[in-house]
Amino acid sequence: MGNYVLSVNDVPQDMAKLAEILLDPLHPDTDSKRLMGRFLKEVVETAQEHEPKLLSALSEANILAEQISYDIRFPVMFGPLEDPADLLRLFSFRLDTDNLDMPELLLDWMQMQREFFGKRLFILYGVKQYLTRSEQSAFYRNVLY
Repeated sequence: MGNYVLSVNDVPQDMAKLAEILLDPLHPDTDSKRLMGRFLKEVVETAQEHEPKLLSALSEANILAEQISYDIRFPVMFGPLEDPADLLRLFSFRLDTDNLDMPELLLDWMQMQREFFGKRLFILYGVKQYLTRSEQSAFYRNVLY
């Protein structure tokens, strides 16, 4: 077998930085620690628009935790939430995959890989066996746009 070179405008690129290989198109890893870290960062940045409400909720949560700690029969301590990101983590934000079919899930996964990690080439092993010809055409059309 020959070697492969990935290039952009005739300039060779590092394939590890720009390519993503998916061996199981039915289960793209939408819950990986790396992806969820970037997803949480997106949530925190978006939540900044709601900062006054978020800080108020953070304060209320700490007051509630303090009250609960006094009500317990044993001496207890708790770690107060200090950063709004701590509160947002409690909500377990993630990609909503429940009502997505496989092509939609793959498109969302590819979009996150592109936006969060700069991936530009996707190798989807065996995807054709799960799609009809019309689904393949629609999928490829969406990928190209």
